[in-house]
Amino acid sequence: MDLKALSHSGDDLLALYEAPWVLIRPDQVVAWRGHNDQQALQVLQQAMGIT
Repeated sequence: MDLKALSHSGDDLLALYEAPWVLIRPDQVVAWRGHNDQQALQVLQQAMGIT
């Protein structure tokens, strides 16, 4: 899987996505948004079929 992690500190992006963690599909659709990194890892593993 081609994965790119980006970090942005802008309040405008936090307001746009309504969460500090966002998983965006290759077609630019927001697949998930959340508030902690452990939840993000679980969601990514599930999306990849690992768990």
